[in-house]
Amino acid sequence: MAQVNDRLGSVSALATTEICSVQPAPPAERNADASQLGSGRSPALLRSGRIGMRLVYGLAALTDEGTRAYADAFIEAGGQIKVSASREQRMVIADGDHLFIDDHVIAGTESHSGWHVRDRATVAWARAAFDRLWERARWWSEALAEAGGIRLSPRQLDVLALFDADLDGRAAAKELGIGPHTLAAEHTEAKSSLGFSTTYQLMA
Repeated sequence: MAQVNDRLGSVSALATTEICSVQPAPPAERNADASQLGSGRSPALLRSGRIGMRLVYGLAALTDEGTRAYADAFIEAGGQIKVSASREQRMVIADGDHLFIDDHVIAGTESHSGWHVRDRATVAWARAAFDRLWERARWWSEALAEAGGIRLSPRQLDVLALFDADLDGRAAAKELGIGPHTLAAEHTEAKSSLGFSTTYQLMA
């Protein structure tokens, strides 16, 4: 994790065109040290006027006060933020030459460790995937306005996002790293907190 953070800092400092990032995890699941580094680094890079930055968050970011404050600073400095309801893979792409992704290769690896990919074809594929996600995602300001009345927890929002992506309860629980019973309880609590009786009402 420390190496990833150091490498991200070095690559970001030398970026000349654009940094694209997908941060789908709820704020509570992010590494505090890495988040703090990114929070200070990104607005400073934007204010330099040297590069552009685009960021895609998951729905849970809308309900987190710290993330909303960071988003305000990020946008004020010239960055762009959108929100996606789908549970995407975390990634950072710099200048179309560097790709940072989570480690899905080594079993039992340290949390928040990852890979720095330089292969041209792989980075180009990831950039194309990011651009498709960016087209489908909603602007931060629009999503934030609509979320004003939401009284769901970040985990409940993630459950709904996975249902919206056509995952069933067992698959959604596995994706979130929780048990089926915990997921069922979150589902029931979400319906209750909004006064709904069916999943169809909740999803709508």
